[in-house]
Amino acid sequence: FESNYFNSREFFHLRYRHTTPVAFMDSIELHLGRQVIEDNRYDRFRPNATTVRIQLEDNRSTLDGFTAAAVSTVGAHRLSYGLELYQDKVDSGILRKNNAGPFTPSSGTSLAFKSRFPNGAEADNYGAYLLDAIHVTERLLLDVGVRGNRTETTVPGAPGSDRPVGYAVNSTDASGQIGLRYALSPSWAYTANLGRGYRAPNINDLAAIGSRSNNRYVVSNPDLKPETITSIDTGFKWNSSSLNAEAVGFYAQYDDRIDLINNAVARGTGECPATGETNDCSQNRNIQKAEYYGFEGALRYRVMPALTVYGTLNYVRAEKKVAGITSPGNRIPPLNGVVGAEWQLAPTVVLEPSVWMNGTQDRLDSVDNADNRIANGGTAGFAVVNLRAGWKPNDTYSLQLFGENLLDKSYREHGSGIDGRGRGVGVTAQASF
Repeated sequence: FESNYFNSREFFHLRYRHTTPVAFMDSIELHLGRQVIEDNRYDRFRPNATTVRIQLEDNRSTLDGFTAAAVSTVGAHRLSYGLELYQDKVDSGILRKNNAGPFTPSSGTSLAFKSRFPNGAEADNYGAYLLDAIHVTERLLLDVGVRGNRTETTVPGAPGSDRPVGYAVNSTDASGQIGLRYALSPSWAYTANLGRGYRAPNINDLAAIGSRSNNRYVVSNPDLKPETITSIDTGFKWNSSSLNAEAVGFYAQYDDRIDLINNAVARGTGECPATGETNDCSQNRNIQKAEYYGFEGALRYRVMPALTVYGTLNYVRAEKKVAGITSPGNRIPPLNGVVGAEWQLAPTVVLEPSVWMNGTQDRLDSVDNADNRIANGGTAGFAVVNLRAGWKPNDTYSLQLFGENLLDKSYREHGSGIDGRGRGVGVTAQASF
């Protein structure tokens, strides 16, 4: 098996800012942008003892966006509001040939091979939002926000696309949040937030099909519904001259979450091929429920004028329910964190050692177990030691020497298909005028 990838990304951005009051607005900001991503792939493999198959794949996404955001102050209310318009167009195609025969393009017949995404698919998103930051008292700040969104996704059918049947999926919904921050003292504050959000199915959810890892074949699902989430978090923050710290616990529940289900469609049914090296086909579906909960913590403490220590710690646990069966959530990061120190050796020289740590993640679902990017039994934990030395003689010039993974630890982040970088040393120099 031989595979080569060719990727490119172009990004264009125009921004206009007006930061002095005009009419009823304190400020206004406009953005206009375009992003073009191309993903080309060459595959050469041998499906059997006598046949060599060559496949050329070309995918292109063109995303255009416009946003307008403004801020107004009315008494104790600070209003942030705006609108967003996005359009994403997809071009996708595959050419395939066996041995020395001619290249054959994908076709719109139900069982023929397909491009990775539906050629000519389009997703349009229209949104508007309003956020009110209310200073109720000197100690109490409330944030109340609402957002409305309209999503229109079109998947064309034959003859313009290689999907046999086209369809459109449209949805309109609203999201909202309410949060508070209460100052218990000049340094200590309590925070809490409650929110509700939703996500409409995108082109990848609706119509990304074809061969995947571990001999899986994915078929499209035009009947997907939007997924919704209700979340709550609460915690404390401390901010003083020598200590900055926060500890937050969170809980989130997804309803109708979109998830890839293995062996969801029997072979020979619909788009699922009856022959070939496939099991029953996988499909994105709305599952009953998924729950995520955990905590996040961070601390930065000045031990003495020349020495500061810091650390972070994050933990997530997840469960999902599919067809009445509860299992671990998929692609969930393990317990992870960073510890480090900044030592000011001289007014112009700083030394910063740090250790980045990930625990073992062996709570896997069926999708994780079928993913060849995740080792059998899960992803092993690791600790990576880094060191940075910086020299800044003035506000104009700076020089940094950094060493990454000094112990040359072999590791891989959970769910990644690429091993972490080995031992490395680098130098950066910067001049500002």
